[in-house]
Amino acid sequence: MVKEPFKNIVFEIKNSQFKNAILNIESIVFWAEKEVEKRAESKRQADEAIRFFTERCTKRVQDVITSLKVFVNRMRVRNSEDDFLDLVRFEKNYKFPRDKEQIQSQIKEYCEMTITALIRKYQDAENIKERDVEPLINISQIMKVVLGRFPKLYIYIPDGSRSLLSGKPKEHLYKEWEVVNNGGLRSSSKSGGQTIMAHMILISMLQKNSNDDDWTLIVTDHLFGAMSAKKLVQPLFVALEMLKVQWITVMPANAPVEITSNFNTVYLMKVDYQKGKGNLTFEVERNERRFLKKLPVIDDMRTHNEKKELM
Repeated sequence: MVKEPFKNIVFEIKNSQFKNAILNIESIVFWAEKEVEKRAESKRQADEAIRFFTERCTKRVQDVITSLKVFVNRMRVRNSEDDFLDLVRFEKNYKFPRDKEQIQSQIKEYCEMTITALIRKYQDAENIKERDVEPLINISQIMKVVLGRFPKLYIYIPDGSRSLLSGKPKEHLYKEWEVVNNGGLRSSSKSGGQTIMAHMILISMLQKNSNDDDWTLIVTDHLFGAMSAKKLVQPLFVALEMLKVQWITVMPANAPVEITSNFNTVYLMKVDYQKGKGNLTFEVERNERRFLKKLPVIDDMRTHNEKKELM
C-alpha cells in the first residue's frame, strides 16, 4: 500500500516542470536509499540482539541441565553391602539435549516466533511493555521450549523390608514426585505420610551434600499426624541414621508412646507465667525411656560401620 506522502510527491512531479520533476525524482531516490539503509541497519541490530539472546540462553540452558544432573546424581547412598541406591532419579530413557547447535536453533526459532507474535498483537514495538515480554523469556519457559517437557522425577520411598540397608533398590518403591505431592490419575488424593517422608528424605540429602560426612541437624514441627504408620516411621528413622541426620521435632504432650519411643531423648517443655511473662522451661522425661525402641536395622547398620572403621 503506497503511503500518502509518497503519493503526494508523485502528483507534484506530474504537475511540475521537467527540471523540478528531475529534482523531485532525485529526492525520492535519496529518500528510498536512506530508508533501505535504515531498515538494513535495524535488521542488523535485530539479528545481533537475537544472536546475543540466543547465545546467553543456550549457556543458561546448558548450565541448568548440568545442575539438574549433578543434583540428582548426588542423591544416592551406599548401603552396608556397598551397593549404591539412588534416592532420587529421573525417569528411565529420558535424554537431555546435548548438541549445542540444536539448542541454539530451537531458542533462535522461538525468539523469532515470539517477536513476530508480539508485533502482530501490539502493532508497534513501542507499545510492547516489559511485563508482556518477561513471562515469555524467563528461564523456565526457555527450558520448556528446549526440553519439550520436563523429565519426571522419582523418589525412593523405603518400606520396612531393609531395602535401604542391603540389597538392590526395589523398582516398585520409586514414586513419581508429582504424584507423591499432588496425587495422580489413578488416585484422587495423595498420601500425606508418603509426602512428608519424601520431603524429609530430600531435605536430608540436601543437608548431607552440604556437610559431606558430618552429622547434620533437622528441626521440624509435629509431623506424625499424617505420618504415624509403622511402615513409614521406622524406614524414615533408618534413612536418617544412614544419612547421619539428627532429628529434633516438637510434639504435643500427649503424643503416643509408639512415636516418642523412637527418639533417644524426650524433653517435656512447659511455659511458666510469672508476672505476666512466659518463660519456656524443659526437662528430660526419663520415665518414657523404658519404652525406648531398638530398631534391629539401625543396630545392624551401626555394627557394620564400626567393623568397617576397624578394618
